[in-house]
Amino acid sequence: MARVKVIRNLHFGPQGPYVGQHGQGNWGNGLVIPEVCHQCPHPVPCANACPNDAIVAKPPLNVRVVEVERCVGCRMCQRACPWGMMSFDAGAGKATKCFLCEGKPKCVEACPAEALRFLPWRDLTDKVSPRVVPTAALPPEKAASCSECHKAKN
Repeated sequence: MARVKVIRNLHFGPQGPYVGQHGQGNWGNGLVIPEVCHQCPHPVPCANACPNDAIVAKPPLNVRVVEVERCVGCRMCQRACPWGMMSFDAGAGKATKCFLCEGKPKCVEACPAEALRFLPWRDLTDKVSPRVVPTAALPPEKAASCSECHKAKN
């Protein structure tokens, strides 16, 4: 199951439908843009929305992975991701996402054009505009646990 999402940078006028990155002119530039999970820093939207805590950081890369034995297939993580990077394996009835293949991404190895590269992680979530409006709500018990570490930011 591919976890690389491909979009085309197009939008139709300043008030019309929009897909892709801002800053490429009123009509976009038509570039094809591959995207993968942003491996969000805390708070992690998909993990926070999961009622079973099935999305966890896995050392040594601290990659966010779906623990399939905990996933019940409710798709709340899909509804929470602002970039639409969660996938759903209909055959297994479970959520899935890029887990960087333990630090050796198969997509990078398999790309015949060498268009993909594996780079060290850095937080880009504030530099990439969300593609979708998240529709999942943060459960109150998880919001309360996050408030401790976010008091300084409020």
